[in-house]
Amino acid sequence: MSRLKLGVIFGGMSTEHDVSIVSGTSVIKNLNRENYDIFPIYVNEKRRMV
Repeated sequence: MSRLKLGVIFGGMSTEHDVSIVSGTSVIKNLNRENYDIFPIYVNEKRRMV
């Protein structure tokens, strides 16, 4: 069975930027890597994806 590709977007321009980083990294850490190919997508405060 092939793994599902999953993008996790976190960061952004919000005042909750730091909270989003913590939440996003927690989600990534706790996903089952046997079932998903995980692609972290960080958006900085200037709306740039890194």
